[in-house]
Amino acid sequence: MSITKAAIGSAFVYEGIGKLKGLEDTSLLQALNHVSKYSDSCWDFEKFRTAVESNKDLLEYCVEQLKPCGTKEMSKDGTYSWEYNNLMYQVIACVYPNFIMKRFKSLTQTKSIGELYSEEEDGKVYYYRKATGFSYENKMMHKDGKYGWKWEHTKSGIPLGPHGLFMTKDTAEVFGEANKCLLPDFQEVKVQIPRGMWLGIGKDEFTHYSYGWFFTKNCAYAVGYVCQVIAVVPNGVVSQLYEEKWGDKNPEFMDHINNKWKHPRWSFIKNIEDFQNNFEQKTNMYLDKLKQPPSKQRGASIIMPGGSGKSYYIEEVQTVKDEFIDCDPLTWFANAQPNKSNTCKWNWEDHLKIICLQVDQVVALAKKRGFYIMGATWWNGNQIDAIVLLPEAEHQRRLEMKEDKFEPDFYDKTIKARLIPQLRKDKKDYGFKEFSTIEACVNFIREQFSTISVRVRQDLKF
Repeated sequence: MSITKAAIGSAFVYEGIGKLKGLEDTSLLQALNHVSKYSDSCWDFEKFRTAVESNKDLLEYCVEQLKPCGTKEMSKDGTYSWEYNNLMYQVIACVYPNFIMKRFKSLTQTKSIGELYSEEEDGKVYYYRKATGFSYENKMMHKDGKYGWKWEHTKSGIPLGPHGLFMTKDTAEVFGEANKCLLPDFQEVKVQIPRGMWLGIGKDEFTHYSYGWFFTKNCAYAVGYVCQVIAVVPNGVVSQLYEEKWGDKNPEFMDHINNKWKHPRWSFIKNIEDFQNNFEQKTNMYLDKLKQPPSKQRGASIIMPGGSGKSYYIEEVQTVKDEFIDCDPLTWFANAQPNKSNTCKWNWEDHLKIICLQVDQVVALAKKRGFYIMGATWWNGNQIDAIVLLPEAEHQRRLEMKEDKFEPDFYDKTIKARLIPQLRKDKKDYGFKEFSTIEACVNFIREQFSTISVRVRQDLKF
């Protein structure tokens, strides 16, 4: 995938100086940011693959291909405009192969493994992480713990630059997280993308490019052909990685005439950006209509699994209007999670993580304004201030009382098997409090976060 370019670029965030061997008229930084004098008109995928598979000297091949294409005009300020250039990234990979691989290993948490080893598969040669093999989307990958990747290289040991890196979703998101702390440095040298110079996914959203990454106002993206994406959003990392069905005549291919800009995968970046650009306004619009919390009150988030009784407490038990607010209507209004009342394009089966991260962003804004929120959806445990885990029998009883009932095995398969273990793990990691009743949790929040302390009656039953 062309996310390979982000892996290469990330290696040089503190090293982007110097010239390139074979192209002494081009700096490393110009090559990394696609602002050299060389046009991409020299790129031919089939010829490049022939060079790779015949074990040609790729540096020599790239320089030979690029030389006739050094035709871009220099602007008055002495710079060249941005133009995506595949061969330029192969030149970088040829000049700095060991540095790139070493840096990538560190960014994907591979510090403990020994030297990389190579292995041939279907006529192609890959670098692998030294570990046991496993199957991922019908491809043999190699793993160390839960992470896996492989990177194609020539038989002479040169990693590919325009493409060739394969990653599991776990590894891709670990890689994205590792780059979050680098992104401010990327921003310092980012280059504006002229309108019409990028025609792939994100063409209407991307504004800048830096070290292999595309940028919008709030997010950074590593993009592969056709719709492969690692997205670094303000509070996490999500990805859209899948096994592409190649072939212009293949009706499942993302670039097929029937899929181009029509398949939901093409909307991945647009959906992220639509939320990021509008959620603050929508969240504040909803909160402005509520009774405002006391000026010195600190906001707090209570999480409890579905069916615990949060809606009943908010609607029927609490006596102070809007003292505690329900997370669901708020996040539906802000388009953070899908509901028949809104325009959120995500679905829970395919986009669980991004929905939860969006809910976290809305909750964080509400907390900043001093509100107490009761919800059942979260991703980052650092957002949680307290949890309610009812005794099993009581939770089962409340599930039975619900009019809109869950599936019969919901408690065992979802609450007991997944949610409670995750909340207890987050509790251990982040140190928030656990309660067995909503009333006890409410009292705690009032005592710890409010300017006044009012006890809730303990004999309330519902």
